[in-house]
Amino acid sequence: MKAVAAFMFLLLLASTPASAGEPAYQAARMAYDSWIAKAAQGDLRTSVEGLRHLAAGLPANSIWRERCQMAVLLLDMRRQRSLHLPAMAMPSMSYRLVERKWRQLDQLESPPARWLVLFGAMAVPGGGHAIMGRWHDAWVSFVMTGFMLWLTLWAFRRRMGPVTVFFGVLTVWLWGGTIFSALSLHERYFAEQYMNWWQQLWLASGLPGRPW
Repeated sequence: MKAVAAFMFLLLLASTPASAGEPAYQAARMAYDSWIAKAAQGDLRTSVEGLRHLAAGLPANSIWRERCQMAVLLLDMRRQRSLHLPAMAMPSMSYRLVERKWRQLDQLESPPARWLVLFGAMAVPGGGHAIMGRWHDAWVSFVMTGFMLWLTLWAFRRRMGPVTVFFGVLTVWLWGGTIFSALSLHERYFAEQYMNWWQQLWLASGLPGRPW
């Protein structure tokens, strides 16, 4: 009976993947997880450098070396906000999955230049929003600021000193708010769209962890 139990125990050990119990495998996984956690905190540069260094120290046949290299590729894309998927000399299965997803996704368009949005917002109330295609926001900004500007000019022509100053301050405040709003939207416009696009690539890769 003891011999049968010992035999079954040996079969169980043989059926368990050898790599799962290897200290090197566990150490590589822990190091990988720590660098992915660093990326989730927003420190992409340090995460990319750490994963690249980790991959260089792993054996060529290590699954974690392959995962580190793929994670470096994707995280570097995100850090640079690149829409181009770099080529890989020896594509892995993860890379092929990402490449297929990359071809399926709609390619994003780069946002308009920041200086153009700023110029439009300063030239005409709501102009910056219009340049980005935010027509509803542009119309609201134009109507509100334009109305206050008309009231300011109306009071100025009638030499209504304190009233002119009051309307003028409100006009400057509203116009400044539309400029700030346009620049803020410009910052988030591409960042949010890019992040949603990039997350689909990461999920398609099948890599462990979520660096966001």
